[in-house]
Order: sequence, then structure tokens, then C-alpha cells
Amino acid sequence: MTEFQELFNMPNTLGAVDGTHISIAKPSINHPTAPGNLFYNRKGFYSINCQIVCSAKGKIIGLNPNFPGSTHDAAIWRASTINHFLKSNFLSGERNQWLLGDKGYPLQPWLMTPLMAPTTEAEIHTGHTTTVTQEQEMLWKCGMEGSKINFDVYIVIVACIINQKELQK
Repeated sequence: MTEFQELFNMPNTLGAVDGTHISIAKPSINHPTAPGNLFYNRKGFYSINCQIVCSAKGKIIGLNPNFPGSTHDAAIWRASTINHFLKSNFLSGERNQWLLGDKGYPLQPWLMTPLMAPTTEAEIHTGHTTTVTQEQEMLWKCGMEGSKINFDVYIVIVACIINQKELQK
């Protein structure tokens, strides 16, 4: 939690969350439980929408590669284990821990999202209007943002493990 304080002057921040689209080969449209059209994303290609939570130094602390590309980041967040964990902590009295998310995520007591139109002096100087940029930088450090390689879920997980080993060197 101190990494965000040291690097970005953001206390009590556990990490940054975002979805990244990992390109896959066009799946079969006739699949009985996951028809291929579910994997076609808003960016115009077939993908897995992989939710990644990174520390301030780019260490992957959460990974969920289980949703097709058409799934919105907020829907993945609502179903995520980390969301339910942080909500449970909040309801149990923990008020000093949160993640950072971009404007595609809902504002929650355990998930800070950017101020889209800061108006007061305090809002302008909080630095939270730059969260999206900082979050994207962390995801790029994770090595997953904008990937165009054809992956399946297991390869995504292995790539993340390799990335973490490299960060530990």
C-alpha cells in the first residue's frame, strides 16, 4: 500500500484495476455456451477481456481472464472476487483501502474513479484527475496493454507469471 504513497502521493491505495483486450482467433459462432460473437469487442476484434490489478510498481496482484471481449469492464468488476473482498472489508469497518479504476468503473467507497469535470480548487489539486494515465502506465508495465497476439486463458496466466518473475529480478 505504501508504493502508491511513495510514487504518486496516493495513500491507502492497493492497486489499479483495468480490463485489457487480448486478441484471440475468431471462435466458432455455433458454440453452445460461448458463441463467438460474445468475443467480438467494441474495438473491432475478437478478444478476451482480461481484468488485471497491478501494484504501483507493475506487479500483478489480481488477474481474471475469464470474460469474452464484449463484456464491459464494469460487469467484470461487479462479478470479481476482489470487488466482493473489498466490499466485505468495507462493510466490516475497513475504510482506508481502495483500488483505482478508470471512468468505465463505478465509483465505490473501495474503488476510486477519476473526477471527470473537477470544479473546486481541492478537486483540481487532488491529482486524481490523472489516475487514468497512471493506471495505464502500470498496465503497460505489466506487459498486457494493447496485446495483439492470439492467446488463450492459460497462455495469459503463464505470460503474467513470467512477467512477475522478470519484475522480481
